[in-house]
Amino acid sequence: MYAQQFQLSGTVLNGQTPVKHATVYIENTPYKTITDDGGKFNFEALPKGSYKLIASAVGYSKAISKVEINGQHVVKNLSINKEIRQLNDVTIKDEHVEDRRKAESMNIEIVNQDFLQRNLGGSLMKSLERLPGIKTIGIGSGQSKPLIRGLGFNRVVVVDKGVKHEGQQWGADHGLEIDQFATGEIELIKGSASFIYGSDAIGGVIDILPVSIPPLNSIGGSVDLIAKSNNNLYGTSTNIYGRNKRWFFDSRFTYQNYGDYRVPTDQVFCI
Repeated sequence: MYAQQFQLSGTVLNGQTPVKHATVYIENTPYKTITDDGGKFNFEALPKGSYKLIASAVGYSKAISKVEINGQHVVKNLSINKEIRQLNDVTIKDEHVEDRRKAESMNIEIVNQDFLQRNLGGSLMKSLERLPGIKTIGIGSGQSKPLIRGLGFNRVVVVDKGVKHEGQQWGADHGLEIDQFATGEIELIKGSASFIYGSDAIGGVIDILPVSIPPLNSIGGSVDLIAKSNNNLYGTSTNIYGRNKRWFFDSRFTYQNYGDYRVPTDQVFCI
């Protein structure tokens, strides 16, 4: 009986390159094997008959060939080609803002640059003043101090990119010295957060997160213009960024100019 069984072997190739770890099997039979590092396969003790030999591998299309075993050892090479598949567009929706609100026990608002652009004011806090519970103390045209539910100064903590900003806490004429164009997401915690941010955070916290790293192999930028007629404000903010495989840069230049106050008289007498 063994003398009536024969051997089938061969090589799976992609062009002239052997394909290792390809699956080779004979249809409708239990015969199945994997190619070695040289792309070779071997079946032993096959009875006479007609067979359909199939080879497949990840990233390659199937190769199908008919084989006749009729009384001698058969060598059969199979050629497979790389398979290119184009996927449809994939949209990824991020709900981290809603997840953060659900996980946080305190009242929290999270805004990004889109919100600031739609509600652009003369300063960062003037832009955030549109949110409920957030007010400001104006210090001239381009500076303001934050108030959260009526509390301010050293009862409100401002964190800029992980660094505690204390310049605005100690004087009524000290504003929040942060460029509103250079911010990423901004988290506003309304309520006591002293356990996490220290004893100053009785009224709340303004946590300013850094801008996201640019996408891989990209270069771009933006130009923002701002102007107001009531105080002769004009200004611009220019951003340039880029990134390759190992390095990235992100630079910004912001300039704003306000008109001087004018007294409608030629002389002022002080007594």
